[in-house]
Amino acid sequence: MTTETTTETTALATRPAQSVETVKMDMSTLQGMEALQRAGNLLASSTLVPEIYRRWKVEKSGERTENPNGLANCVVAMNMATRMGADVLMVMQNMNVIEGRPSWSSIFIIASINKCGHFSPLRFDITEPGNETEATFKYVEWVDAANGKRRPEDREGKLVIRHQSCRAWAIEKATGTRLDGPEITMQLALDEGWIQKKGSKWRTMPEVMLRYRAASMFGKLYAPELLMGLQSKEELEDIIEADVIEGEPFSSRPPQRTARAPKVANDLGWSIEAMEEFDGLMAEAYTAFKDAGYSTEYTTFSDGWTPKRGKSEAVATIADLRKTIQSLASPEAQGAAQEQPTGVNPDSKLKRDAQ
Repeated sequence: MTTETTTETTALATRPAQSVETVKMDMSTLQGMEALQRAGNLLASSTLVPEIYRRWKVEKSGERTENPNGLANCVVAMNMATRMGADVLMVMQNMNVIEGRPSWSSIFIIASINKCGHFSPLRFDITEPGNETEATFKYVEWVDAANGKRRPEDREGKLVIRHQSCRAWAIEKATGTRLDGPEITMQLALDEGWIQKKGSKWRTMPEVMLRYRAASMFGKLYAPELLMGLQSKEELEDIIEADVIEGEPFSSRPPQRTARAPKVANDLGWSIEAMEEFDGLMAEAYTAFKDAGYSTEYTTFSDGWTPKRGKSEAVATIADLRKTIQSLASPEAQGAAQEQPTGVNPDSKLKRDAQ
C-alpha cells in the first residue's frame, strides 16, 4: 500500500497543472458578453444603483413595473468602466442620460483628471466679478410669414450680467509643462445662450458653472481618453432643451418648450414670463390628463393649444387656458353634460391608462 501511495503521489506531483482561462468582461468575445450579463443581473437587482439600471421601477403609486432596459444599461456601464479602468458603481452614479445621450457630471470629470496620474491636481484661474453691466446678445426667433409658414428672424436682446472669466490649468508630470485650458467667460455664456435658458444655474452660481465648463474643456483637449467622447451633464443641459432622465422614459414626460427669447415683449404681446407661464399650464394639463386616465389624448390637446402661443394676445390666451385646465382638474365631478375641453373626444374608445 505504501508503494502504491508513493507512486500516485509522485504522478500527481509531476502532472502538469491545468491552465485557468481568465475571461475579460467586454463586448469583443462571447465569453466576455456572458460575463457582463451575469454581473449585470446582479447589479440590476441592487437598490444602490440609479433607477435606470434597476430591473424594477417603482411608480409613485407604489406599483412595481419591469424596466426592460435595466440589464442593457448595466452592461453598457460595465463595458465603459472596463475600458476606462474605473469602478462600475462610480460610472453608474456619475453618468446622466439627457435625451438618450450619456454624459458625465463635471465633478466626475475633475476627479478623473486628478486621478489619472498624468497631471497635477486641476487648478482654476478665475477673475473677480465685475460691476453689473447691460450686455447685448443675438438670437433667432421664428415668426409667421405672409405665406402662412414660419421663418427665422435675427433679433437682439439685452441682459444684465457681471463679467467674469475662468481658465483651468494643470502641470503635465511627464514634461513639467503648464497646460492651460480655454478661457470661459460670462460673455461666452451669454453669446452661446446658456444664461438665457429657463432655470439656468449660470444666473445663480456663475463661479461654479465657470469652473465646471473650464474643467470640461480642459479634459476634451488634454485627456479625451478619460471622457470617452462624452460631454459634461451641464454642457448637454445648456445645449439640449430637456431635463435629465432619471429612470422615467422621456416620451412619458410633458414636452419641453423652453423659450429662447429675451425678457422683453414681442410684437404679439408675448414675453418670456408669459411663455414660461403658458408652458407651466401645459404641464398642469398633462398631469390632469394623466390623473384622469387620458395620457394618450394629451397630444391632441397640446396640438390644439400650442399654436396659440405667439399668435394671440398673451393675457387672454393664458386666461382661457387656465380656465380650461381648471375644468380638467376633476373630470368626473364635472358631469357628463359639461362641455369637454378643446382636443378631447368624449366618445374616445381608448383604454384608461394604468395609474
